[in-house]
Formats: sequence, C-alpha cells, structure tokens
Amino acid sequence: MFDSAVKLVLGTLVGVALVAAGCNTTAEADTGEQEALIAPEKDSIKIDIEGQEEQVQTTITGVTEDPNRFPAITLKGDSTLYFEAFNTRFTLRHDFPLVPVTNDKLSWIEEDNFNEQNGVYVTYVVAAREIKLAAANVRVDYITKDFPSFGSADSALLWVDDFFIVPPESREIRAAHTVTTESGKPAYCKEVFSVRKEGLSGKFIAFAYLDASPEHLVGFNLTAVDSFEYKDALPAFYDLVKSYGE
Repeated sequence: MFDSAVKLVLGTLVGVALVAAGCNTTAEADTGEQEALIAPEKDSIKIDIEGQEEQVQTTITGVTEDPNRFPAITLKGDSTLYFEAFNTRFTLRHDFPLVPVTNDKLSWIEEDNFNEQNGVYVTYVVAAREIKLAAANVRVDYITKDFPSFGSADSALLWVDDFFIVPPESREIRAAHTVTTESGKPAYCKEVFSVRKEGLSGKFIAFAYLDASPEHLVGFNLTAVDSFEYKDALPAFYDLVKSYGE
C-alpha cells in the first residue's frame, strides 16, 4: 500500500504518476482562452527522471465539464474549480500564470490506477511554457490517512524529510510552516531541493498538505528542475493553496 502512495505523491518528481506511462507529443488544442498557451522552445532540455525519459507535450486543452470524470471537476467561474472525490469536496481558485489541465490531457498520468487510497484531482501548468515533467507544475492529489506517515497533514512533512532529503545533495530550502486557507484550515508546507539517486536530475519542490476529511489528506506539489522557474511559480503556488475552500 505504501508503495502506491509513494508513486502518487512523487508523480511529477520521479516521472511516475501512479505508474510510468508513455507520452504523446501533441494534444488536441482547445479554443478561446486556452489557445496559444504553450510556446515550445526549440531546444528542450532532456533530463533523467526515475523510471522514464523526460516527456514533453506542446499543446493543451482547457478544463471542460465531463459528468464521467473522476475525480469530478465543476467549473465555478473563470478561475475557480470545485473538486469531488469520495469524501473530499473543495474549491480552488487559480491566478495567472497557472493553467489547470485535467488528467486525461497528461499522458504520464494513468487514471485507471486511481482508487479510494490515492488519486490526482488536477495539474496546474505554467502558461506559455512546455508541458513536461521538468517544467514547473503543481499537482493536487488526495491521499488516504491509512498510509504510514499520512495520518495527519503535519506528519506528512516528516515523510517528506525521510524520502526527499537524501544526503549528500538534497537539502531543505524552507522549514516546515503553515499558511491559513480560505476554509480556515491550516496547510502544512515545506520546500526542498531533492536528488534522490545519483545520476538523476535534482528538483525544487514545495509541498502543502491539508486535513481534508477524516479519511483523506489533500496534497499540493510544486516541482521544477530550473530554480528560476520554481521561484517564478512559487507565489502562485501559495496563492492556490490559500484559496482552498470548503
């Protein structure tokens, strides 16, 4: 069971979102505000990510209503989404430059493996950037409290220390701290630079966990290989976490 949680929580970090999957190089473009969001660079970097090669997508589609989608997503205006999965229900409000992308549009996420223990609600990418595991992106997921170290939001940060701060190259960037969300619940946060194995590219990661229900945590993970991309996305990450409402 814990291995499943590891794969989920590390999705964008280690190149497996539940399980490693192949990547399509293009996706069908949507109209309106979602057009021209991605400006691919000619010379994309290639990094070594645990379990698979770097994956790149150069176009995305926006969030649309789908009654069969799980976890369920309902649009509540231009920048607010309402999420439902099992006993978790909440809203998030995103601001530029974050753009939400549903799981079916990201080929490294396998929805078939979602269950009551863990799954991904949505991923926010940065507008005008390539969609790839190396680029700055924020994944929002749910995690059962039955997993070891995930009994509460603050205890999840102890797992972050054990799993991500691996000597000698990994380090803490910002110590554990809390931010208050619109729901009134605290989000327990931490920032690290992690190199889990020799030969793998390091990643800058910001974590945030909330006690969403008696059975589940909601987790936020901002990851990026480039420090400048990470720093640029960090304010939007915290704004997203703070927007959590119930």
